[in-house]
Amino acid sequence: MRHRRHPAGAFATFLWLVPAAARGLASSRRLATSLIASAALLWGQPALAQIDISGEWGSRLHEDLGYRGTGPALGEYIGLPLNDAGRQKASTWDASILSSPEEQTRPHPVQYSMRGPGTNLRISKVFDPYNGALIAYTITGTYGRADRTIWMDGRPHPSDHAEHLWQGFSTGRVVANKLVVTTTHMKAGWVLRNYAPSSSKAVMTEYFVRHGDLLTMTSILEDPVYFEEPLVRTQTWVLSPNLGVDVRFFFETVEEVAGRPPDYVPHHPLGTRHDGFAKDLALPFESTQGGSETLYPDYIPKLRQLLRGEEPGPLTPPVFATRPSPPVPKAARIVDGIETLQVRPNVYMLVAGGSNITVQIGGDGVFIVDAGPAALSDHVVAAIRRLSEAPIRVLVNTHSHDEATGATAAIVRAGGPRTRASSYGVFPGSVAPGTAVIAHENVTRRLDTLVPEEAIPTSTFFSARKDLYFNGESIEVLAAAAAHTDSDILVHFRRSDVVVAGGLLDTTRYPIVDRSAGGSLQGIIRGLTHVIELTIPERNTMGGTLVIPGRGRLCNEIDVVEYRNMLVIIRDRIQDLVSRGATLEQVKAARVTLDYEGVHGASSGPWTTDMFIEAVYRELSGASATR
Repeated sequence: MRHRRHPAGAFATFLWLVPAAARGLASSRRLATSLIASAALLWGQPALAQIDISGEWGSRLHEDLGYRGTGPALGEYIGLPLNDAGRQKASTWDASILSSPEEQTRPHPVQYSMRGPGTNLRISKVFDPYNGALIAYTITGTYGRADRTIWMDGRPHPSDHAEHLWQGFSTGRVVANKLVVTTTHMKAGWVLRNYAPSSSKAVMTEYFVRHGDLLTMTSILEDPVYFEEPLVRTQTWVLSPNLGVDVRFFFETVEEVAGRPPDYVPHHPLGTRHDGFAKDLALPFESTQGGSETLYPDYIPKLRQLLRGEEPGPLTPPVFATRPSPPVPKAARIVDGIETLQVRPNVYMLVAGGSNITVQIGGDGVFIVDAGPAALSDHVVAAIRRLSEAPIRVLVNTHSHDEATGATAAIVRAGGPRTRASSYGVFPGSVAPGTAVIAHENVTRRLDTLVPEEAIPTSTFFSARKDLYFNGESIEVLAAAAAHTDSDILVHFRRSDVVVAGGLLDTTRYPIVDRSAGGSLQGIIRGLTHVIELTIPERNTMGGTLVIPGRGRLCNEIDVVEYRNMLVIIRDRIQDLVSRGATLEQVKAARVTLDYEGVHGASSGPWTTDMFIEAVYRELSGASATR
């Protein structure tokens, strides 16, 4: 069994072959030395040693100054274990996207924030007020103030359906002289300033070691979506009492470029080659694109052949004995297969068979958005009753598919009998006590002969909106025309500041474009753009309005922006190929969704990547509807 050699070999490779003056890579030698020293510290100290990382720490930028200062060039991915999906995602990024209002106030994500330029930190202790035990460290000073909390009290990480944050969710434990920190629930971000990507599925482990006035942190970022193997880097700080740290708490959004459509997403087209860096240094383009092959000394002979213009021979990559990270304990309230998450004080998200149900409770009774699948009807009703025994007054179906309407009849029956009143003062045939079912009128048209009478909506609308007031707050029911179906609606709880996106948003897969039911990708993009218009972050694209998707984890505005941008980019890629006469098979062969497959793709099940591409292709090419 071979031991893993450290990716510092990548920097050594280019140090031998590129003049140090050209890129300032002399610091790489110090990086390699630091990594070796860190390894010795991590595994060579007495078991009884302890660590205290509190204090004010000044960042030392001698490690890869170019990367951490002005930042690398587009297409410069040296030292990164990017896979093909990661390279495609990185090459698509266009810096002008930062002029978009919803993008301007992004903080640095935790995958990068500890390594960014001028990262001076204030690390403080949090003690239990009763027994004086250390329960957490807090870290402030990173760009954009995505302040971190490292929980030291043994609490589990949140449910997989919990909101992701720029700072992620971190827990720490002291092992010998090291503070070992595990971070999950990170938003999709970047690891270099040229936006080399990191996905929301990444997990980061950090090892903090303190030697007197020096604090060294070795981070290991594992990303199954964009990396071929873990990314290992180090950062160093020096203790600096009374140090000033970045205290900017709020960045203002401004209109930098006027006249853009609301769904405009700047991006480079599929197949873009950012080869300026390679040309400037007379390097083979391949050698600047990262990847596991380039990270080790084994690559040096091949690189020399490429530099001489020779056809390189086959390279046998090293075989490593890897140890995957152990699973992180998760906190989830699950009963009978239904998970319950509190979103706001009186708003809850139930996860039933992968589908999300929203429940608002209060003095007026229970208000529900989407019923969940029919197969879980009894469990859904039981989960609602665990939240409240109050009368179930209103159920809103956001579309006609089973995940929104399947358990409607069971919920209506649980709400008590509905009677048709014709007494004085009440219009004949109107619904008296019981559960009102509200939906777009197309839901009734699609379900009328397929479901029990209790599941038929009692109140429908066909206009742009319907207003309600329930449990002390205004509720907007908003139509999303020709979106995932022709019956989609959004629900906005204005006081709670929660938007239910229904079938428009699915963090687990590409959205279903049901063309047979009047759906369209462009309608989904319009609907998601409307959601973005409804949402307001608290500050720096963090917090604020929460968005409950039809499936997947709890979101806020920037998550919707990421999802909408993905759909715009895929649409534009397919449209470009269609305009050049490409067939459906040629579009699939072009791998137009490669950089999003690890998060949203599926090769089997009720909605696959191929089905999504086919639906979009037929919409953009005007081909007949099939599904």
